[in-house]
Amino acid sequence: MPDSADEPPSVPAGRGPGQRGARGRIARTTATLGPELAVTALALALGFWRLTLNRTGNIFYAAAARSMNQSGHNFWFGSYDPGGWVTVDKPPLALWANAISVHTFGMSSWALMGPSVVATGLSAWLLMRTIGRAWGRLAGIVAGLALATTPVVVAISRSNNPDAILLLCVVAAGACMVRAIERGHVGWVVAASALVGAGFLTKLLAALLVVPALWGAYLLCANTSWRRRLAHLAAGLAVIALVSGAWVAAVDHTPLDQRPWVGGSTNGSAANLVFGYDGVGRLTTSASTPAQKQSLATRQSSQLKVRDRATGKVRTITRVNRYGGTPGPFRLFDLSLGDQVMWLAPLAGAAAAAGAVGVYRRRYTAQQGGAVVLFALWTAATYVVFATASGIFHNYYVSLMAPGLAGLVGIGAAMAARAGRAGLAVAAGAVALTGALHLVFMARIPALLWLRPVVAVAFVLATAALIVRARSSKAVGTSADGPVPRATTSVIAVVVVVALLAPLAWSIGGATHRDSPTVPGARPSSVVDGPLPAGVKPLALASPAPTTLGPSLLTWLRGQHATERWIVAVPSSGLADRPIIGGDSVMAMNGYTGRDPIMTPQRLARLVRAKELRFVLTGSSSTATKRISGVIAKVCTLVPPARWGGKVRAADQQLGVGLYDCQGKGPALATSRVTLG
Repeated sequence: MPDSADEPPSVPAGRGPGQRGARGRIARTTATLGPELAVTALALALGFWRLTLNRTGNIFYAAAARSMNQSGHNFWFGSYDPGGWVTVDKPPLALWANAISVHTFGMSSWALMGPSVVATGLSAWLLMRTIGRAWGRLAGIVAGLALATTPVVVAISRSNNPDAILLLCVVAAGACMVRAIERGHVGWVVAASALVGAGFLTKLLAALLVVPALWGAYLLCANTSWRRRLAHLAAGLAVIALVSGAWVAAVDHTPLDQRPWVGGSTNGSAANLVFGYDGVGRLTTSASTPAQKQSLATRQSSQLKVRDRATGKVRTITRVNRYGGTPGPFRLFDLSLGDQVMWLAPLAGAAAAAGAVGVYRRRYTAQQGGAVVLFALWTAATYVVFATASGIFHNYYVSLMAPGLAGLVGIGAAMAARAGRAGLAVAAGAVALTGALHLVFMARIPALLWLRPVVAVAFVLATAALIVRARSSKAVGTSADGPVPRATTSVIAVVVVVALLAPLAWSIGGATHRDSPTVPGARPSSVVDGPLPAGVKPLALASPAPTTLGPSLLTWLRGQHATERWIVAVPSSGLADRPIIGGDSVMAMNGYTGRDPIMTPQRLARLVRAKELRFVLTGSSSTATKRISGVIAKVCTLVPPARWGGKVRAADQQLGVGLYDCQGKGPALATSRVTLG
């Protein structure tokens, strides 16, 4: 199928050299790619608009971006703290982008989250070009619009979580694989595989979820023999292993005493992280005890018990759950996930079904069929994994499914534009079902009430327009190379606009208020996803840290600091994030949650003897931190809170919580035994 977006623009005769220069090329490119540039600009605008509302985004990654600028050693390993004690719980590719941005532009919202916004814009551009090459310009533009306005995609673009960089890696891999299918060339397979490897270095096994789609599409549709297809995929597998394993091998072949502990691992190795907490642990439950399982189930529930402050009565309210809800076949349509990614699911499903029939009957070119298979398998694989994952799950993970859905919607638009009477009738049914789904999603959020009747009427009119167009169309659609009737194109354009009204409103709503920096989402602000209703409080409140690194304590610690690498060690990153962002060298001695078994009496003894660490702030409910805190409380000297102008609860002091001075205690620490006490 010819694609005007990829044809070189002609130069009218009679133009002078100046007109054919750089300025002329820019003008012609802008005119030729105007809609594509507009869609990309929309993606960038939704990301950058009022970005400062999100401040530093995820402060854990913001702290790492600051620390990684302290040295090349920190940069390479992705160190969380300036002293190089522990890494974040991900490989560092996305963090490299953030750290470079901070180094270039300084510590700001735009520097921290700008790379995510740009990555999302590039993802929309690449998806448009990929679908456009195979199915025509209309399909490409629709796919790009669908991706750019998907709420969860907008949410991750406004965050410094690694997901936007991962999205760019896998969309680029898909673009390369469609080229590989078209040409049957191993070079494009290798490029796609290298990009999957880059995705692995961004977010580990999550990048591999698209491999069945890439491999399946190439195996079924590539323009080459079966023997070469298998050989090319074998080469691609080797490239994925090489790129993915390079950083893991480099880290694990560096002695632990010469590098940071790999955060999230149980033994300090990158390989353990891949197959443990941040790898397989995301798919299968990592809770082993009944209490841990109950805690996970509670977090996955959308029902929250609250107590009325005035009457003391307990009642249950429904709120958006940020842990993915309960696993099951319809998990992705629930309150937490449905309005983030599934708006266009009926249209994508209809396109996948029609495309499968076309591929089976060999109606398409290799490139067209390959795109259908790739994005259908992409959607199916990610849906199954996300619906059934029973481990650690956050709502924004479903952003990885968005390119599959968007690609299918774009392909479906091209199919509908060329469909005959029966095809347009099926499209009308899919549009009607999509409208019903939109109303269901909108009814769950008590916001933008005026939009509900607008969307309902718009979908009724769009469905009616398709039915009228079907009645006036021929029984058989146009050929792949035949002209598309202008009336049909106009109707499809109207349907696309109607279908994107609600998702765009949700995306804009997400950009108008500050969202969760750790678990981002995009929807209009409401009590369902915002502050609790007035006059109530959660039934069970998590105990706050009894001692924090407040201004008075930090000022005192700075005054005590001499040549130590860290001014203080704290149990976990929750106490260290903001001081690190502010420029203080603070150690999270047991990693992100305080559960990593990093600090031991012997390691602490070495640090104290080398005068790299003097003060330790204890206090955590995790087993790993309880053990080392017990040793510190027995061996080191408690610093009276009056010395630094703070307070520690008496009950906490009895549990060994407080600020301890370990100067000169190296020998005693080295011979201490760890007990729970």
